[in-house]
Amino acid sequence: MLAKAVKAYEEGDEAKSDRLLAMWEMLVKPEPAGNASREQPTASSPDNPAPIIPQKRPSTQEPVVAANTRPKYSVPSPNDTKKTAAGLLASPALVDAETPPRPKKGPIKLQHMVKLAQALYGGTDFHRALLDLAIVSFWGMARLSEVTYKDGTGPLRQTEALTSDVNFFSSNGVETATLTIRGARTSEPGELHQMRLTYKPMLCPMAALKRRLSEAGSNPETSLFGFNKPDGTRAHLTKKDVCDTLNQILGCDGYQDISEHSFRVGGLSFRHAMGISQENIYRFGRWKTDCYWLYIREYSPAEKADAKRTLILWAGYWKK
Repeated sequence: MLAKAVKAYEEGDEAKSDRLLAMWEMLVKPEPAGNASREQPTASSPDNPAPIIPQKRPSTQEPVVAANTRPKYSVPSPNDTKKTAAGLLASPALVDAETPPRPKKGPIKLQHMVKLAQALYGGTDFHRALLDLAIVSFWGMARLSEVTYKDGTGPLRQTEALTSDVNFFSSNGVETATLTIRGARTSEPGELHQMRLTYKPMLCPMAALKRRLSEAGSNPETSLFGFNKPDGTRAHLTKKDVCDTLNQILGCDGYQDISEHSFRVGGLSFRHAMGISQENIYRFGRWKTDCYWLYIREYSPAEKADAKRTLILWAGYWKK
């Protein structure tokens, strides 16, 4: 049958050759792999050459697919696409609008500062250094990263607060202190910020700075908020240790989660509640625009009255 197919192909009768080839392929089609009883064809040899199977010529009569039988695709119009894209972009905003906003944390208040003074003043060297740090941060409206240290011991970074960064002077007859802040979050590269501090009748920040300088001794290039260990090494107050200790003390009063801006928010909110002018807030808070309003937590009338009573009550007990 294969020979007949070859002969028909040589004679130009392709239709007959195709039929004979199809019949031959059906006869020699192997059984499924699971049937092992069928004999496998032997390999070709010079005495038994493999048959030459003619290749089918490509047909020029390919079937024509009618236009009405081709698959149709539902492609949205450009207007529908724009609506879909707009909906996808707006969906996060809708989710945010439906999600209740996270409540803002309350500010550190004067009553919290008094609580810290009562808990820390008679404590260890670490506790006394922490109290002075809190006092300076509250009145100076400082971020915690500006007055704490990355490592508890060892060499200091150039952007960390040193004893040499403190300067005392008199301005218009008022004793003033400045603390140079390097690498503030809102500063330009190489720009220095000056934290300005003045005398207060209670929890005085200038007295806190003087205590830190006295504790550090004659070393002008050591940590401002740290303490000397018995072995002679210097310990620096890290942000983690500061936050952990303050949370333990103030957690009893319901104030938790001390964070980077806790004292900045607290000091600003207190000044705003006491009616301090915007000019002084700009000056002492190192703000250049009205963005400081984002940090303000409004005092209720009762909270304002309580803060004023606290000032009057404790003013006579704190000296420079």
